[in-house]
Amino acid sequence: MILFLHIEKTAGTSLAYYLKSKFGKKFIDLYPIENGQYITDKDIKNAIKFNSPQVISSHKIFLDKINLEQFDKIIITIRDPFERFISHYNHLLEINRVECLSFSDAISHSEFKNLQFSKLGGVKSKQILEKINKDKKLIIFNKATFKEDFNLFVGENKSTPLKNSRKNKLIKSNIIKSHDDFFKQTNLLEYELLEWIESNYNSKGLEKALKFTKLKSDKKNVAISNNYRKYFRIPILIIKKYLTTFKLLKTKNMAGYYICK
Repeated sequence: MILFLHIEKTAGTSLAYYLKSKFGKKFIDLYPIENGQYITDKDIKNAIKFNSPQVISSHKIFLDKINLEQFDKIIITIRDPFERFISHYNHLLEINRVECLSFSDAISHSEFKNLQFSKLGGVKSKQILEKINKDKKLIIFNKATFKEDFNLFVGENKSTPLKNSRKNKLIKSNIIKSHDDFFKQTNLLEYELLEWIESNYNSKGLEKALKFTKLKSDKKNVAISNNYRKYFRIPILIIKKYLTTFKLLKTKNMAGYYICK
């Protein structure tokens, strides 16, 4: 079983599209039903019992909060911290989910501050990544070299247009430039970790193509995966947790962060 830590705005949607084309409904976008904040081992156990997935993906995975021993491979996507934040904030502005936060306020908000650092394990991140790598489970994609990484991963030269890629339309360039230093000072932990990752694990594991990359890709599988989630798995979860789950999924997990009340 594969764990895919899909950090927001790191080209993860493009990779997810490829994985869905391979696995169809065996690719599961998992939601944190148990506590609404992050994926737990119980969420994973329920998913296995429910569908026996081959790939579990989520924005809400924190590597220090689950048992990683149960996975054969762990795929991670990373990106330059400031570029990722700009893209993330711009995306949420487009869908009216951070209208109450200024660009400056969002930088230090708990939902954005050191986000990649937190999801990669926080203070335990280096120890966790070293253990995953020692067990030969680690696969890292870098947004800056995504096309090269992807071709190395699949073992052939393929056209890989980035999915869900947006140009910044809502944040003025002078605002971005004036906050560059402030962002770096506020997110030092993330910068230090990503520099360490790029020095030690850049493109790690990509050259060792997995067996599933030899599976036949089919665009129909993407639709199957998406429809399975939309029309079958989510309704089942709603029934299981009744109105509480419905509110949770709709406001927090179905469409990402909903910071503004």
